[in-house]
Amino acid sequence: MSVRHFRVAGIPPPPSSSASSPNPLLTIRTALQLAIDYHTQGVFPLAEQIYQQILQEQPRHLDALHLLGMLHYQQGNALAAVDLVEAAIAHAHAITQSSPVTSPYAPPTPPPPSSPTPLPSTQNFHTTLGVSYQRLGYVDKAVEQFLLAIDLNPKDTVSLFNLATVREMQDRRKDAFEL
Repeated sequence: MSVRHFRVAGIPPPPSSSASSPNPLLTIRTALQLAIDYHTQGVFPLAEQIYQQILQEQPRHLDALHLLGMLHYQQGNALAAVDLVEAAIAHAHAITQSSPVTSPYAPPTPPPPSSPTPLPSTQNFHTTLGVSYQRLGYVDKAVEQFLLAIDLNPKDTVSLFNLATVREMQDRRKDAFEL
């Protein structure tokens, strides 16, 4: 398996890197980690630039779509967040529902004993989409997303808290306390 590298334009190399070039060749995984580092440090312009460059290389990169959506949410642009996170969820569902084409005359192909890459979990995607909808005032859509996240992980305290908060906003305190 070959690993694709690409140049991240205008981005300083990671502090731990020994690269002398200001635009080192990085793998998608390394670029994503660099973007996450900048994102968590609050250096949003650099994080956004890297997420965008990852999406230029791989337009359906689930984590880059989701994290760029989260970044837009954090910057107050919930509408852009919704578009990006909905795209991530749609691509994740396409991955999980894709199956090899089979002939009606051939026996069904059994699934591989172990998949080389795990199927994506969209739990965090639904939580981010829920808070984005909530910020836009689409409370029913927010509830739907929080419930989907909780279905994927019943111990998801962030989505449980957000759902309870929305229920309280809807004057459904009894429902909020029953979570």
